[in-house]
Amino acid sequence: MKSEINPDNEQILYPLRIVLPPMKSRIIYFENKSTIELWSTQIRQAIGLKNVNDFYCFSDNLGKGQFGVVKLGTNRYSGVKVAVKTIAKANMKPIEVF
Repeated sequence: MKSEINPDNEQILYPLRIVLPPMKSRIIYFENKSTIELWSTQIRQAIGLKNVNDFYCFSDNLGKGQFGVVKLGTNRYSGVKVAVKTIAKANMKPIEVF
């Protein structure tokens, strides 16, 4: 999100949007970008959010369909190969995005 200016004191603020299901969000404002990074990291750790790239290494495209692309993924820990379907969030209805 873009920085915003506080109309009361002309201070530059940096917003962090937190999306909560179903269809609720909150915006928290910070004075600098480094504080946003710190909070984002702490929130992700607290809720157990992980990135799929932490677990799988992706290589070849196996196929493409109406909703996304299927890629060959290799588990970084066990070496097991799996097919992983990726779906663009931009193409989904807001209620479906978590």
